[in-house]
Amino acid sequence: MKPEKILEIITRAADALPEDDRALFQFMKKAPYLHAPAWTTGAMLGELSNILEREISTNAAKKSGRLTQRRALERIYKATVAKNADCRPAMAGTFEQDNARCLCDGYRAIRIKSQDVEMPASAMTGDPMDLSSVFDGMVSRPPVSLPSAEWLKAEIKIAAANARAQGIKPSRFGAIAKIQAAQGPVYINAQYLLDMLEAIPDYNTATTGNAYAPVYIAGADGDALVLPIRFNADKNDNAKNPVIDCSREAEGRATA
Repeated sequence: MKPEKILEIITRAADALPEDDRALFQFMKKAPYLHAPAWTTGAMLGELSNILEREISTNAAKKSGRLTQRRALERIYKATVAKNADCRPAMAGTFEQDNARCLCDGYRAIRIKSQDVEMPASAMTGDPMDLSSVFDGMVSRPPVSLPSAEWLKAEIKIAAANARAQGIKPSRFGAIAKIQAAQGPVYINAQYLLDMLEAIPDYNTATTGNAYAPVYIAGADGDALVLPIRFNADKNDNAKNPVIDCSREAEGRATA
């Protein structure tokens, strides 16, 4: 049975529930990042409904050739929930702003303008951060060359395998990407950079400033930025946080 049909059956079943359970079902639909208490039928059906909706979106992305992009957006979405659910629920998920659908977890921000891109679940209604002031002026900065997403993904996997071989737990591992900019090297969480490259796969603009300025990319689907990290070579644990020198494979697609 297709997920769409199962979702239809679950929705009909939820409509037949007692009032309190129907309310819990609707609550879970509005807060898809929550996990249902095991003893509430309405909440469990709501969680199952959310899972099916994500599966339907993933299947649609696969058919349209956008599965990698969809998974990158889902990773960013999960980070926004972990970061904002308790303190800023209006940013714990996708929110609309300036004719774009946005995600922001404090380290990465993305604005999708193409309606062809399927976005993760929406955040609660409220007053999210104004991203226009964050993105203002980014496109006019010096261009920077970035690696391909495929190369960076492979390098992260290789670094992770080497770390596991040294007995380092995955939760303690975090590769660092080194980008060579006009004003010197910029160091970024490698997974965050990969998420950005996969979320805007058709980017034609990439810029950055000094070592503490965000890296920005833009393309037909929208634009995105990721914050750098403060890097100290003398204090860095190269086993847990290996540095991936992206200048070895930078594509040179950046044109501001």
